[in-house]
Amino acid sequence: MNTIKLITITALVFLYSFVDGQPSFRASYSEYFVEVPVRGRFTVSLGEESISSINGRFRFFDLREGLHPIVIEHNDRLVYRAEVIVKPGMRTITVLNQNVLKLVKDLDLGRCSYDNWDKPLSEGYNNRPGRPYVNNCPPLMTPAAFERFSKSLKQASFDKNKLSVIDLTTPYAGFTVDQVLDVVKLMDFSDGKISAVRKMFPSVADPENAFLLFDAFDFQKDKDKVKSIIVSESYHRVGG
Repeated sequence: MNTIKLITITALVFLYSFVDGQPSFRASYSEYFVEVPVRGRFTVSLGEESISSINGRFRFFDLREGLHPIVIEHNDRLVYRAEVIVKPGMRTITVLNQNVLKLVKDLDLGRCSYDNWDKPLSEGYNNRPGRPYVNNCPPLMTPAAFERFSKSLKQASFDKNKLSVIDLTTPYAGFTVDQVLDVVKLMDFSDGKISAVRKMFPSVADPENAFLLFDAFDFQKDKDKVKSIIVSESYHRVGG
């Protein structure tokens, strides 16, 4: 049995023991959530919709993408006014901190199903063409599973063979940025490193740490390619 066949079989055995994938859908709507940690009655207006509450959390659903005016008032006194960007297919989580609205995170609604704030649900299925995520999100690879995955990569002789193992794994597994960084370091050449990022980043569970990936590249042109991958995945994902 040659090396490529051995690697492929090893990866497949690993995958089927790890998880099975299921198809689903891509979100075509957007959401914008605002948290106000200060006690009191606040009114948050986003576009033409207004919500008044004392619980400190304000949820706006089924929004169109683009710029929207936002106004936050405390007991009818203006505390914040600006325009915010509603991103396509995303749930944007923000917090009012010292009368400044700050971004906390963006959640891809086409990749995962979430509770009423920012926690992934444990059941249900979503889909992205060619990427059959299991449950609501690709399950995050455990340290033990990642160790087996890394071992398969190390057994591959060339970057193209390592990328083949990655291709078999990414549809069914979620990664941390640190795990992607570890895989990038196993690649021999810049093109292989960039391809690994391109294949794995859509399955990253902590995209807010994407900046760490730049440390794996010495040349600015490579850093620019990685930046393009990150920006494209974060803001321009499209479903079939």
